[in-house]
Amino acid sequence: MPRIPATAIFLASLLLVGFAAATGSAADDQIPANESPAPPLRVKVNGGLLSVDARDAPLADVLRAVGEQTGIQVTIHSDGATRVTESFAGVGVDEGIQRLAGGYDVVLIYAPTRNGAGRGRLVEVRVYEASTPTAPVTAVVDPRQRAARLQAVRDLTRQARQQQPGALAALAEMLAGDADPVVRQSAAAALGLVGSAEAVSALTAALGDRDPSVRARVVSALGRRRDEGLAGTVAQVLAGDPEASVRRAAVWALSTLRSEDAHRGLQAAASDSDASVRQAAAVALNRWEQRAGAN
Repeated sequence: MPRIPATAIFLASLLLVGFAAATGSAADDQIPANESPAPPLRVKVNGGLLSVDARDAPLADVLRAVGEQTGIQVTIHSDGATRVTESFAGVGVDEGIQRLAGGYDVVLIYAPTRNGAGRGRLVEVRVYEASTPTAPVTAVVDPRQRAARLQAVRDLTRQARQQQPGALAALAEMLAGDADPVVRQSAAAALGLVGSAEAVSALTAALGDRDPSVRARVVSALGRRRDEGLAGTVAQVLAGDPEASVRRAAVWALSTLRSEDAHRGLQAAASDSDASVRQAAAVALNRWEQRAGAN
């Protein structure tokens, strides 16, 4: 067997060491097979305190995760597509939600306490596109304030129906500006019971309310008036409102009328993008045909 020179053996050893070093370096740059990148969103609640680690996660996903962890009902009345990058630990849930939804209007709704003193647990959050982009608003709904404001609506409704001065204007003001959507809904229902042009004007203006539950109540209030002159206004809501619940209310409102404008609006709703709106329109049109046949 020929003898291999020592110099050749030394050079071969150097090549092997260099190859191992190179391949080891490349392997170090890769994520091991048994590991995965950190998730873009972590939410944890401990002792009533919120911790969030979000990296370029959609706002809707972040707030939905917070709601699931806390049991709070979170409703986002916007596309929620804004990307959130936030990291904090051990903050109050309401403070954390406000930090996450910075740049949006936020309504925080609390439950009443057993003894009626102080603010209870946060139970609902509603997030809207900022009414003033440079100065988003956070409104707090205290259960005691809600109860008092709803009682005020009842008192003003009675006064307005008795035509007491200022009562109707006060209801219109509550519909236009109260921070609590439940109070605005109640004011809308109350104005629907008051037979005056001022009430119709206040309701029509509220068709642009940012909360769909309020808009639906406004449309229903207009429908209860059975005013054929409002058919065109309600048909516009039916054609253009982005929320199916509001469009369903508009279908009902048009179903109470008899004009051709109302009929055309219902026919258009029969091809609505939402199945529940189409079904409501089909029922209304069927009743319309039954009435026409009876006559």
